[in-house]
Amino acid sequence: MRVALVSASGPSRTVTGVSVYVSGLVGHLAARGHDVRHLRTAGTGDLAALVGGIRAIAPDIIHIHDLVGLPPAFGEELGSLGVPVIVTLHDFTAFCRRLVLVRANLQPCSGSEGGRNCAQYCGPYDPQGRAGQLLAALPAGVRSVLAPVLQSAAGAYRAARGGASSQFISRPASNDGDFRAPASLEDLTQRFAARAEAYRQSLLAASALLPVSEFTRRMYVAHGYPAEKLEVLPLSTPTLDRIRWRLRRFRGYPILFGFVGRVSPFKGAHVLAAAVRGIPPQLAEFHLFGSVRPEDRRYLSNLSGLHPGVVFHGGYSQESLPEILDRIDVLILPSIQQETVGLVGLEAQAAGLPIIGANVGAIPEYAHHEVNGLLFDPGNSASLRTQIDKIVRGPHLIGQFSANVVRPAGMASHVSRLLTVYEKVLSSARSTLGSISVGTGR
Repeated sequence: MRVALVSASGPSRTVTGVSVYVSGLVGHLAARGHDVRHLRTAGTGDLAALVGGIRAIAPDIIHIHDLVGLPPAFGEELGSLGVPVIVTLHDFTAFCRRLVLVRANLQPCSGSEGGRNCAQYCGPYDPQGRAGQLLAALPAGVRSVLAPVLQSAAGAYRAARGGASSQFISRPASNDGDFRAPASLEDLTQRFAARAEAYRQSLLAASALLPVSEFTRRMYVAHGYPAEKLEVLPLSTPTLDRIRWRLRRFRGYPILFGFVGRVSPFKGAHVLAAAVRGIPPQLAEFHLFGSVRPEDRRYLSNLSGLHPGVVFHGGYSQESLPEILDRIDVLILPSIQQETVGLVGLEAQAAGLPIIGANVGAIPEYAHHEVNGLLFDPGNSASLRTQIDKIVRGPHLIGQFSANVVRPAGMASHVSRLLTVYEKVLSSARSTLGSISVGTGR
């Protein structure tokens, strides 16, 4: 079987969830004798080029993993190829321009609401003033070249005005009109509604839609997608197969709590930083693994009250993740965004780690409160501190929770289920072609 995998970035060593997953998928499909070709959408803005690339490959299946880089009305162009299309729904791009159902002020969002929420809370920001408006009017290819230049210039300007701002404090609190391009709220609402509807029509034209969690499925159903069209296929990662599960026990103070992933507002690093204030460093340390900018490190350190137990380790590779997970006692997932999965959570469970997670998105599907971990109110540092304190004051909970951690399915099992979907879709396509041939006498 020849498979064309489409994603925004190529399989690489990055820790971005979709890239890590696609990398594993390429390897496992190839190991089973399938011919796998990868095409990128990011930075091209050219659907015709993508379609041409797919046509040259002549695949049996087109499997899309990113809507980022695809125009909303991509369905008709891909449909013209006459090849079954499968889309794995890793995020909420189809009805959220931020992908993760979080508003500009980091408040959770229920979705488009006919374009009203998008226009009101996440309309097209223009922090560069007129320059940003002009940039938005340029073709996508030119825009992708000029955007980094403008961002660099903006950074230099901020530095000249007293230093670069942390991303945790530089975002606008809301879309109050000062940052909106010159269009009425009604116009913006209509634009976003049209965008969501175009994506919906394109996705409904696909042969199969695969949300990665029950939460993701529910959100798509709430936005007008028929439940029978959505088949949940939980994700795995190649890293899971290299992680050793072991029963965790209290090893003595300080307990080592870990944050693993992007040190960003959406991942809630600031929620964790604020939560550790007042927790005695001799009882608990907080180790953050992930790339972090100097201005963000300073901001988070100050937010923690310069807690001596907060340690920034910087970026890491997927190869080093098993060792990182083996070092810590408890994983903290303080996400603000409505996670469709939270792959690092699955990887932590593969290591037998209890999780303290935000009660948001799909996290509660595998982190069960007071069973194999603890949950807290998303965005609420006091609530997170309470759950951390439970572990600190009751360290026996580490072993109790770890004993209830179930190792997630590995990549081989996941790929077997995916191949079943592939075969079902191909069988349906062959039946359809056969019916057409009989009906036309050919």
